[in-house]
Amino acid sequence: MKVRVLNGNFIKIVAAIAMLIDHIGLLFFSDVVSFRVIGRISMPLFAMMFAEGCRYTRSKFRHVFLVAVLGIAYSIVFYLFSQELYFSILTMFTFSALMIYAYQAFQKSVFEEKDVSLSVCTAAIFIGLVAFTYLFCMRFNVDYGFWGCMLPVFPLLFDLKEVGKGWWTDNYYVRLGCFAIALLIHCLASPWTISYFAFLSFIPLLLYNGRRGKLKLKYFFYVFYPAHLVVLYGILMLISYNG
Repeated sequence: MKVRVLNGNFIKIVAAIAMLIDHIGLLFFSDVVSFRVIGRISMPLFAMMFAEGCRYTRSKFRHVFLVAVLGIAYSIVFYLFSQELYFSILTMFTFSALMIYAYQAFQKSVFEEKDVSLSVCTAAIFIGLVAFTYLFCMRFNVDYGFWGCMLPVFPLLFDLKEVGKGWWTDNYYVRLGCFAIALLIHCLASPWTISYFAFLSFIPLLLYNGRRGKLKLKYFFYVFYPAHLVVLYGILMLISYNG
């Protein structure tokens, strides 16, 4: 009997619903903890699916550009409304994608036995991006912080799909184990005990079958994040105005 029956679209829909519940609780029912508990599974689900997506993305530049533009746009809108500088999960994933693609370039340069100087250069770029991400997260308010940015990176550290070598080339559970380590570090670094409920995300993740799903919903999920927040904040403003 097959146990890995959930495709990527289904998992991301679960993540989107959990995120919506989380933000409804944050804005309208701040004293009801169960809303926030359910919401803890959202980010890990999106992060793992983002990592899986980076394994297959052909146009890496376009992918990074899309996520970065959406992240910048959200930060600008947030600043105009609140006068606070805030970088959302889209900015977090921008850093993640940059580090992932730099690491994949390093892998290729090593296993394809190209010039040593290229390996050194790509390794330096990857390390530099990790350091820059850490300093940026220390300086600015980035959603989920440095270890949130590293969550999608960890699953691909031992992934050899790009070079096609190793028994773990398509071993999803190796990647998921690395992801679990990063999630644990993230929870340990978090000041909120509730963060550990994020491990409930492993229930659907263990059932992931490695397929995207028939529908092409990638852009929907990128737009859903800012769109649902605009709607919720609009409702909150109407309630405050009428109250």
